[in-house]
Amino acid sequence: MDNINGILVHIDCLPGHVPAAIFCMHNGSIVVRTTKPNRRHLRSIEAHFRKEGWLEYFTVPANCRERAPETPAAMDYEPNSDELRAQAEQGDAAAQYNLGGMYSKGDGVAQDAAEAVTWYRKAAERGHAPAQSNLGCMYADGRGVAQGYDEAEIWCRKAAEQGYAPAQHNLGCMYANGHGVTKDASEAVKWWRKAAEQGNSAAQYNLGVAYEQGDGVTQDYAEAVNWWIMAAEQGYAAAQFNLGEAYDNGDGVEKDPSKAVKWWLKAAERGDEGAQCMLAMAYCDGDGISKDEIEGLAWYNIAAASGDEDSMQMIAAIELVLGPEATLAAQKRSNKLTAKMKPSHSRPHH
Repeated sequence: MDNINGILVHIDCLPGHVPAAIFCMHNGSIVVRTTKPNRRHLRSIEAHFRKEGWLEYFTVPANCRERAPETPAAMDYEPNSDELRAQAEQGDAAAQYNLGGMYSKGDGVAQDAAEAVTWYRKAAERGHAPAQSNLGCMYADGRGVAQGYDEAEIWCRKAAEQGYAPAQHNLGCMYANGHGVTKDASEAVKWWRKAAEQGNSAAQYNLGVAYEQGDGVTQDYAEAVNWWIMAAEQGYAAAQFNLGEAYDNGDGVEKDPSKAVKWWLKAAERGDEGAQCMLAMAYCDGDGISKDEIEGLAWYNIAAASGDEDSMQMIAAIELVLGPEATLAAQKRSNKLTAKMKPSHSRPHH
């Protein structure tokens, strides 16, 4: 807790995320509270802080800026093929990389992270960029090897300098977070841009966040939207969610509630709980889409099942108003929607 002109302020954050909860208390009474790290809510809080002259105490840490997941091995052989192992043992870098992928995922062999590292290293030492990138990931995660960002950076950079987009994205994240390198927002943007220009959706998303926040580049909402569109069209859920917010708020684009709903729906269908909550709100309010409280409650149910606390609180209130018959209909609808969920191309953005 900090005391600001008689106001107690508590900011609860997760590493690399926007605040999970903000409480402003005066004389024992809560003035502002949000449990949902949504920029619409955060901006209203920021406006309040600005009005009261407390803006210097209000910070929104960087959005989703974590290392990308290990790149799946490009299999050229059957997973249990004797030919693959023979090729790997003869020094074929591609086969070594693929064998490392098999051990990493437990694909056709018993999962063994240490054995994955062994084969990734063999391929990496032969200059195989994807293997270098994955070996860096293993060091960053401490999978099959002692965790170490310094070693992760070495292998990631080798792959990035060969133009391998996933490694370029990861190196950007290392600069953004100060992992294995001195924290440097402009250097993070440099590497994200290299990867983004090759079509890497995670880099496109993070580059958009950098432009939105003016972190390492001059703030430019329109440019943020441009990069998010590229990522969103590849199915990157966090970018789809952010586009929904951009259209909802008119940031970098003309305000358009119907387009906000369109992008929230895409993200919601990929399991993004923030988008599910915003979509539910839109249905219940009839904002950008025809009002449908049963559909809204269905999406609140889905978001709540993912752990969204705002949705949990809304469900009880809505069920009380709609009654048991509509509540049951919403639950059935939730089950149908859940069954149609698509795999997400991104980690949760909040």
